[in-house]
Amino acid sequence: MEVIADPGPSDRSVLTLQASHRSEDVWLGMDVQVDRCREHLRGLSHLHVDPRVLAYVRAAGFFTLHRLVATVPLDRALLTALLERWRQETHSFHLPVGEVTVTLGDVAVLTGLEVHGRAVTGTACRQWVDECERLLGIRPVLRTDLQGSSLRMPWLREHFQVLPPDADEVIIQQHARAYILMMMGASIFADKSGNEVQVLHLPLLERFDVAAQFSWGSATLAYLYRQLCRGCQRGSTELGGFLLLLQIWSWEYIHIGRPIIVGYHGIDGQPLPDEPPRLLGPHHVRGEDPLGRRWLYAGLSRMSSATGLGVYRDALDRMSEDQITWMPFRPDMLAELPPAGREHTHI
Repeated sequence: MEVIADPGPSDRSVLTLQASHRSEDVWLGMDVQVDRCREHLRGLSHLHVDPRVLAYVRAAGFFTLHRLVATVPLDRALLTALLERWRQETHSFHLPVGEVTVTLGDVAVLTGLEVHGRAVTGTACRQWVDECERLLGIRPVLRTDLQGSSLRMPWLREHFQVLPPDADEVIIQQHARAYILMMMGASIFADKSGNEVQVLHLPLLERFDVAAQFSWGSATLAYLYRQLCRGCQRGSTELGGFLLLLQIWSWEYIHIGRPIIVGYHGIDGQPLPDEPPRLLGPHHVRGEDPLGRRWLYAGLSRMSSATGLGVYRDALDRMSEDQITWMPFRPDMLAELPPAGREHTHI
């Protein structure tokens, strides 16, 4: 195997944080393991969301996220190998072929979330127990259910799993807010706790038409950047954020680690391991489903995370220009997407 004598950076006046970067341990020969990737989508996969609830989810701008969230196994080795190349000085992955990063346009295309609008912010001056009672209709009783602004998602699933058949509009809206919170905690704002969601965003869901005016896609990307910047530090062993988005983004742009698509074949009848699905798939609903959804039902087979980290490191070290697609989103694909995915690909 070729030995890279000087891994860099060649100019530390630009990448000033190398001494605290996890790649330093890799080059020192330390045993850097695959990170624990915190995703909580399993808790949502068994929920049957009532159509009455989905009407409010749609009104709030989260229907595309509902269509995207699913239990997709994360390739932890691939995500860890990418994390080792993330630089918080530039908010980008440094690869042999250049720098690449997740953009707002990528978020809009892959998730369908809005990337224009009001900034998503929270407040620390509320009594969150009272806010839960006001907007969810139930007051968390146990201190373990709500600590500060962190609400346990098992509590949400316990109280909002089934919508009563005779529920009035107030109760339906409460269930919709709870489901959106669960989606937030399981995907776009997944933290390293494993089972909590911040209720800081609950007041933003009071009116669903107002909730749709916020730039949830921008908040998703900002939170992912924050988690990547934390995860790339020496000694870090966990990674949070919307990791399904990061994995799908990698599959779209970078050929290394891209799964074999079972059922898609070339003219010689052989599988095409380096080609993403050419169609959006039979499950795609035109104008409603984000592009990322096409990866959820393609019949994926992946490399084992147990053995993949070293292989991915080596492959990324030797990456060539023909192993990256700088502009993966074709106009015919974009025409099938929700408005955010069609209109904001340039940012």
